[in-house]
Amino acid sequence: MDVRFREVTAWARMAFIGSFPLPSCRAGADPIADIQRLRHNMVMGSPTKVFLVYFELGSASAPFRERGYAGGFVTCIVPRNDLRSAIDAGEAALVEDGYEVLNIDKALTYEPEEWEHDEEVKRAVAECRQSNGIGYSDFNVWGH
Repeated sequence: MDVRFREVTAWARMAFIGSFPLPSCRAGADPIADIQRLRHNMVMGSPTKVFLVYFELGSASAPFRERGYAGGFVTCIVPRNDLRSAIDAGEAALVEDGYEVLNIDKALTYEPEEWEHDEEVKRAVAECRQSNGIGYSDFNVWGH
């Protein structure tokens, strides 16, 4: 799994407002789920919206334990038709990848005009729309 961690201070953790570093689409996806999703999209069509879902993750997250981190934040880029399914899909992807979800900080509908000057976010959204997969931002972590 290609996941990047960036340590942040306790102050930065408390002041986290959703910085969005270069994301990469989620690695290690389940091929059966991918086939089911593709079949569903052929029948139902591709999602028309993309959501940015901000999660707080706990120390029980296996990737954090391995590296000695106490917790972190990540933003999931989720192409879905509605907010509820975007939150559920982002949380399921994190849990499947071994992360403990403590809190859903916020969830936003991606509006291109709000991100027009952020090439990293625009590129990540385009990749996730094309693959119809869930993307992660870099992980902002603390407690090393």
